[in-house]
Amino acid sequence: MPVLQYRSEKNGCAGLARAPIYSSLRQLHARCLKGIGSEVDVRNNRRDMTGASVITANRLLDGRIVWLAPQGWSEAIGQARVFDNAAVEDAIKQAKAAADANTVVGIYGVQLDPDATQITPLTVRERIRAFGPTVHPDFAPVETPHVH
Repeated sequence: MPVLQYRSEKNGCAGLARAPIYSSLRQLHARCLKGIGSEVDVRNNRRDMTGASVITANRLLDGRIVWLAPQGWSEAIGQARVFDNAAVEDAIKQAKAAADANTVVGIYGVQLDPDATQITPLTVRERIRAFGPTVHPDFAPVETPHVH
């Protein structure tokens, strides 16, 4: 069996494995992330300590994307509560421990664009989650309010 050396540049984890390559990478990465997963939100590695973030999840009932608002979870990112990045990890822990946490899954923080005038995620992935799919203007549906 081949020996595989593994090193992740994102979090500095490293290791050796004697197993098929396709499973070794997955297992080593999972083991590496497990060790740091309780300390850092590993899904959003673009967050810096000086910006702001919001907290998002998916609602269990229907799978919709929701954002943590001052009074629970909201489908509108504009109603989301904004946290300083220095405090967002504690806020994520509190959201996971809250009584309504069993109504949502996949709770994590989303870095906000510091140059935007409204609450706007920094990454394209999170912008699509917040505002919907991207569509070229030539292919966008035409609004026809009089059609039922």
